Amino acid sequence: MGIRASTRTGAIAVTLATILAMNAAFSGENGSVEFALVTPLVYQNVGPGETIEVSIDASGMIEAKQVEIVIELSPPEAFDLENSSFDSGASPFTLAPGLDLIGGGRVRGGGASVAVAVNGDGALGTFRFQTSEQFTDRSEATLEVILISIGPSFDVRDEFGAADLGLSIEINPGVASIGEPSLVATSPLDVSADTSPAGTGPVMDGSRGEVTFAAVFKDSTEIATEGQAVSWSITNEGDAAVFLIGNGGAEIPPSSTRTAMSISDIDGRVSITLDSEGRSSEAAEDGSVTPTRVVAIASTAAPNSVGVSRDLKTEFSAAWDLSVPAELASFTANVESGLVRLRWSAAAQSANLGWQVHRSLEGGPFTQLGDLVAGAGTTDEFLSYSYLDTELPADATRVRYYLKQLDLDGSGVRSRVLEITVAPAELTLLAPAYRLEQNWPNPFNPETAIHFELPTESLVTLTIYDATGQTVKRLIQRLNMAPGHHNAVWDGGDDAGHQVGSGTYFYGLRAGLFHSVARMTLLR
Repeated sequence: MGIRASTRTGAIAVTLATILAMNAAFSGENGSVEFALVTPLVYQNVGPGETIEVSIDASGMIEAKQVEIVIELSPPEAFDLENSSFDSGASPFTLAPGLDLIGGGRVRGGGASVAVAVNGDGALGTFRFQTSEQFTDRSEATLEVILISIGPSFDVRDEFGAADLGLSIEINPGVASIGEPSLVATSPLDVSADTSPAGTGPVMDGSRGEVTFAAVFKDSTEIATEGQAVSWSITNEGDAAVFLIGNGGAEIPPSSTRTAMSISDIDGRVSITLDSEGRSSEAAEDGSVTPTRVVAIASTAAPNSVGVSRDLKTEFSAAWDLSVPAELASFTANVESGLVRLRWSAAAQSANLGWQVHRSLEGGPFTQLGDLVAGAGTTDEFLSYSYLDTELPADATRVRYYLKQLDLDGSGVRSRVLEITVAPAELTLLAPAYRLEQNWPNPFNPETAIHFELPTESLVTLTIYDATGQTVKRLIQRLNMAPGHHNAVWDGGDDAGHQVGSGTYFYGLRAGLFHSVARMTLLR
């Protein structure tokens, strides 16, 4: 039954005001119109970035030329309204201004028929709401039509409220109360390791190439469960054999797949251990190297709390890289204020995309740290790089690193492995302080990097001086430089762009009240 409305307030876009103005009392002949949703009333398993359609039809319209629809979204943050829309589609109300955001989790759409009045049945239009990036298949939301206003003109309308309409759509209803089983990795998903010595692959002996993949199974009550059967599918994508330890040392030849079965222990844990041996001939005729790589998929099935079976899967991968050294002039590591600083340099580069930093703790498998350190493509310049490992565990004592240099075509080679022993006292983080480090490399040619630390936002100048104290180059002059670790590179040029000669130079850092100077040597 239509409800006559009195007045309405709120900001309305110009186009909507023209079509949907409603600042007058309404009365008309459309009080008996019936409305229906022609899209699903329930959407399940909806994740981020998915589209929910709300299409509405009307029956029994009389001389209708104007329609307005308001929908309430709950919660509003479940939707990305910037990527949502409204259009008339097959509706006779073809003049549709789109979606209007009216606040409070409410949106408006509608249209007008400028040619002839609409009688009988017809579509009113379609809303398309996109779920937000934060929305998951375990999130719940509701879309409710709280107002439809329809009539022959601006000032003659019949208005239907939420109680009259009873039109709503549920998204993932009840999912929050449904318990789901899980199979979650407890080991790194992607591992890089050295190859083990020949003859040690089939047995568990602690050799350097052993890689263990592990996961924990939990039932629908989120309790780690014993006795769950988990299957493993292990595909060798490399060019050397891989061994599945604990299954009779089963060999997985190149370009083949082998399956295995694990039963979860009292802690819900399942695992497999793989190994790959070194080879006497490691390089192809053209000198290129392809690492041995496997993909291992753990899978099982278990019911959720309402008895629906769920397929669970976790994917792991491992690569056994061959130790073919990248062409480095130097590769060093030092502990600085509880952090490990890696430094390396290359005399020349060819098609160098960049460097990956890999780390191993206490003799365990290598894992990649951080993002790619960008290379310089192809150049004959002597270039220096550095990487600060800020994620070293406080109890680490034996740490190994290597660099993997990647070419633009995706191929790559490894550096030698660099091992350092860290005393516990060295890992005690110091209170933030101003600090100017020794440049590196030193002596240098043609350029060097200068690193410094700021505990707070500061006015910073970093200046190069010659042996007489004259300014050569102002490297940095910043009013508000952010706290943290910074670096600047001096290419041996002065403020005029000319290259200076060999000799001793000084660099001075001023930051707030802090001032420090250090010496460096340029060799042409």
